[in-house]
Amino acid sequence: MAANKLTATSCNAARLAEGEREKLVADGAGLFLYVRPSGKSWLFVFTLDGKRKKMALGPFPAVTLADARERAAEVRALVAKGIDPVALRDAPAASQKTLGDLIDAYLGTLIGKPSHRQAESLFRIHVPQVLKDTPAAQITTDDLAELLSKLVAAGKLRSAAVLRSYTARAFKLAYGANRNPNTPPALRGFGLTVDPAASLVAIEGGTGKTHERCLSVAELRDYAQRLEAMPTSPEKDVALIALYAGGQRISQLLRGSVSLDGSVLILMDGKGRRTQPRLHRIPITQNSKLAKIIGKRTGRLWDIPEAEIEDAQLRVSGLVRQISKAMETPATEGAKAGEHFNARDLRRSIESALVAAGVSLDVTAQLLSHALGGLQHRNYLRHDFDAEKRRALALLEQIIDGTGAVGNVVPMPATA
Repeated sequence: MAANKLTATSCNAARLAEGEREKLVADGAGLFLYVRPSGKSWLFVFTLDGKRKKMALGPFPAVTLADARERAAEVRALVAKGIDPVALRDAPAASQKTLGDLIDAYLGTLIGKPSHRQAESLFRIHVPQVLKDTPAAQITTDDLAELLSKLVAAGKLRSAAVLRSYTARAFKLAYGANRNPNTPPALRGFGLTVDPAASLVAIEGGTGKTHERCLSVAELRDYAQRLEAMPTSPEKDVALIALYAGGQRISQLLRGSVSLDGSVLILMDGKGRRTQPRLHRIPITQNSKLAKIIGKRTGRLWDIPEAEIEDAQLRVSGLVRQISKAMETPATEGAKAGEHFNARDLRRSIESALVAAGVSLDVTAQLLSHALGGLQHRNYLRHDFDAEKRRALALLEQIIDGTGAVGNVVPMPATA
């Protein structure tokens, strides 16, 4: 149908004939001037999915002929894409809650957890304000991928990987809010129809990729010797306790304490989806290497404000990296050129060495506080594993010091 049949003059002159109750005066291409006794208005008529539909475009002359043609062109373009303009117009208004609002709501769920300060810092430094001011429902996967790609290009792989993890968690919570009654109220009402972070690919070389570095027994001994030779510092003490306590997490040690009688290292394990941290006890055997490092400390191991925990953790990690770099030479027995390691690798290496020496996975799980979320551990197992942990730590000390070791296998001490 030819378009632009109407003129401003013909629109003004359009009238109902005697006896007419209404009529449509065609401009063409689906646009009509709708004439009724009460006045004139614009109407767009279209066919979608085999059904004839119509959409009001506003009153005449408030909406001029030129305005009506422009609006009709916009609606026509939607129909050409298979979009129903009436349904789109009548849909609930999109939420104006921004990405910044979503970030703040998510950070609220982390208050009191070790990850809060890290997440707050990453969002503050690396998410631009223009993106934070954008409605969360308008954020696309491309927006997030571009954000992370800048960090990757700058070589900040760990930051990119951790920011990806926090962002994905925030969007997952908000997207699933309508289906999850446990979702905090602040994470509701973002109007998300898709989860833009769900399809983000893991960052290669960041925390999103499993690190498989596992030090040999010879490397563990080399690491321990180099660590012992470092100048005295709180960071050195933390790293030594982490080593001889069985590969404990640095962040938990920095918040840890010692019982008043000096017999137990007390940690709170807040990892995973626990709503409350789990009490994690490491026995301190008298005259052991661990006991000598801890010395006469009781109560909190280190008096560090919560706001400074992350910085302290980074300093300890820096010390580990310093030793790792020094060990990255073919001359180091059992090492390969260029293979770096971190605190997480030490944790993996310690468990692997203990298992190779005959310690069961049940005992290493208790010692390192992982894989304890199953039904059996939560509801039925009440054994404290104190004796088993003591034997495992004594064996670890033998492995590191080389006492009675043969290759990578050390005999498990007999059970008392």
